[in-house]
Amino acid sequence: MPTLNSWNNAVSAANVSFTGGTFAAGNDATDNAISIGTAANAGRTVTIGNGTGATSVVVDCGTGALNLGANAVARTTTLGSTTGAGVLALKYGTGDFTLASATGTVMSALDTGEITYPLQPAFLAINSANSLNVTGNNTYYTVICDTEKFDNNADYNNGTGIFTAPVNGKYLFCSSVLVNGCTIASTMKLWFQNSSGVMNYQEEQRPPSGYVLQMSNATLLLLDAGDTCYPRIVVTGEAAATADVGGSADGATTFSGYLVC
Repeated sequence: MPTLNSWNNAVSAANVSFTGGTFAAGNDATDNAISIGTAANAGRTVTIGNGTGATSVVVDCGTGALNLGANAVARTTTLGSTTGAGVLALKYGTGDFTLASATGTVMSALDTGEITYPLQPAFLAINSANSLNVTGNNTYYTVICDTEKFDNNADYNNGTGIFTAPVNGKYLFCSSVLVNGCTIASTMKLWFQNSSGVMNYQEEQRPPSGYVLQMSNATLLLLDAGDTCYPRIVVTGEAAATADVGGSADGATTFSGYLVC
């Protein structure tokens, strides 16, 4: 069979096959387009490689771009398979690797190894000013950190102090609460509360010489989408609600959390 080096004219047939030798399409110095399986009728399968043996398929676009499923049509693009001992290796050079959706960049990886997830739920909020006379006499109080330092996915409400899980997952929460204004020795309790009830309950008692109470707490919670989480405190020992939740620009009282997995 002779060598077929190029297609300069259209080839039309129900099936076109080539066996052996060298087949090069569009390898001349002219700017030509090569189209495979692009006719406007639906229901075709275009196969490159036969899936058996040690077949290798090499796609080299030189300094150009390699686009797979890139035009503006809803589609499913699959690389690799979940059967057998298949290996999928994605490699890139000294540039960066990004994974994006219609919402934005989901993952960004530098060639030096650092990986960020810009849309991953994560937030940090502080109480910017003292919340006066909220507890002290066994009054239960939801700590409302009113100023967000960041909130990647807008899941925290700084008006209510409540975080709402956007997806099912395991979330790590941390809170540090400063209470002042106590006039006698008091007992402080700090916990996280969600749709399943009270979680990670902690209690601390300060001696009579210390009328400022500070407590920190952290927990890992399994939440469903729509579940909520927020820190709550109660201080006992006062005759009236005279205890304040401290607030300042440097974060005397904080609430933070992020989706771990």
